[in-house]
Amino acid sequence: MDKKTQKKPPKSKKIRICAFELGKTDKNVIGGGDLILPQMSKHFPSNLELLVIIPHLAIKNWEKFKNKKLLILPKMYLESKSHPVFIFFLYLLRSLQASKIAKETRTDFFYSSTNIFPDVLAAYLAKKTTPTIPWVARIHHVIPSPFKRKGNFLNNLFSFALDKLALTLIKSRADLTFVLNNNLNEILNRKGFKNLKTLGVGVSVPKKSTKTKKEYDAVSIGRIHPTKGIFDLPLIWKIVIQKQPHARLIIVGEGRLKDKLKKSISDLNLEKNIILAGYLSESRKINILKKSKVFLFTDHEAGWGLGISEAMAHQTPVIAYKHAFINEIYPKGLFSVPLKDKRKMAEKILLLIRNENERKKVALQAFQMANTLSWEKVTEEFLADLKLIQ
Repeated sequence: MDKKTQKKPPKSKKIRICAFELGKTDKNVIGGGDLILPQMSKHFPSNLELLVIIPHLAIKNWEKFKNKKLLILPKMYLESKSHPVFIFFLYLLRSLQASKIAKETRTDFFYSSTNIFPDVLAAYLAKKTTPTIPWVARIHHVIPSPFKRKGNFLNNLFSFALDKLALTLIKSRADLTFVLNNNLNEILNRKGFKNLKTLGVGVSVPKKSTKTKKEYDAVSIGRIHPTKGIFDLPLIWKIVIQKQPHARLIIVGEGRLKDKLKKSISDLNLEKNIILAGYLSESRKINILKKSKVFLFTDHEAGWGLGISEAMAHQTPVIAYKHAFINEIYPKGLFSVPLKDKRKMAEKILLLIRNENERKKVALQAFQMANTLSWEKVTEEFLADLKLIQ
């Protein structure tokens, strides 16, 4: 056949996703849920157009990721306020602005990338106006009753109420809902949710492994918030230094309760043993992980524990509070202790920081575990499921 008459292969059909990431209230606080879509976007095919609607506070989440178009909402006075009433109205305004933009955007899917209220409300409003466009939702975990949660009761009541409302909206109109683990899938299924699909997350495993001198006995990375178990850490470390007086813990992360954490450290005379590093860039955070003997996961609530995956990828053994998802996702490469059991946590820390052979054994298992978690596979599965509802 003549080259001129040969048929060109058909072009892949263009896929357009309009995503909502509207829950950011502090530019220096990055949660695990903030990282999922940016990481997946690195593996999206060339025929996929991703539009992400974000507040200006979330720009830092996306600055290193190229395969997307950002639409940044204008700055708002309410962003400087932390009272729940102001945050509610901030969320409401963002949702209204984002849903209006989405309705005027040519797209194949609406995607609420978390179950934080403004992400869900914006997608719900857009779906209500254009019901033929599928809405894909994501649920990371369900917020427990304020009576079962540490921290300010009013703030917890506010979070609980908004989470309840967000889940109700997802249940009523979402065409497909991704959840992070099978336990959460079962819980939501019992509540009457339909079209649920368990889809976890991946981790970026470095191609080369280099030995790094250990400068810290342990590291904790995460938002300074009661639900992260952050205020357990000084109490745990007080037990550790009774047996290991010079042991050092470094805490990486920011939050509005940083002064309260400083006071807790000071009250226990731990200023020489606990370092508050604050917000660190991704490269500096990874460097700290490599320099630490163990990674501590003290979250009281979680759906996956992305910090666990990252620690494992850098061959840092993990000691974690026990959650329903731990055995499902991380069958090896970590030690788990009963939730909120500070003494058991301290005992495991002492075991690993004192025993290099045991630490190396767990580190190897952790690295092997990390290699089973692939962003490429997660993204492929995500896109395959989207095709089923298109």
